[in-house]
Amino acid sequence: MKKSNTRVFFYLTVRDFGISGEEYLPCVSCMNPLLDISLPAERRIGIIEHLDFPILDFDLPKISNAHSPMSIMRFIASSEVIVTNSYHSLYWATLMKKKTVLYKPFSSKFKNLKIQSVIFDGNLDDAVAASKIHESYLSECRKLNVDFAHKLLRIMKKIDFGD
Repeated sequence: MKKSNTRVFFYLTVRDFGISGEEYLPCVSCMNPLLDISLPAERRIGIIEHLDFPILDFDLPKISNAHSPMSIMRFIASSEVIVTNSYHSLYWATLMKKKTVLYKPFSSKFKNLKIQSVIFDGNLDDAVAASKIHESYLSECRKLNVDFAHKLLRIMKKIDFGD
């Protein structure tokens, strides 16, 4: 991760877990109430591909990350397993208590997710079998974001904005 000049920020957090010297805060998209939807499974495995990096190895139901967040979350909710190479699709599927398989990661941003997914190694059945559901991840991420919002409000109350 490229180091930024953090002195220009009032307060800085990063969504990358385990970065030395930086405060971790999961992406605030975890607060989206659509992550709470529960739908009957329409498919065992669903593919969500990054628009710029198509997933062509499987003949399975598929959408891309170019769809609306609502469409993506509904697709996740109606799948038992998500195979993806899209950061937010992977994050949201994990939050929605789905098994996830990371397909050919193309960016370093996947390395610092707090919950690491199984990486596809050529055998999808083995990858799915090795994947785990993380029951408390959504509540953990939401709590961290709510606690951070309260911390910011306390800080903001102490600042004289010179009105």
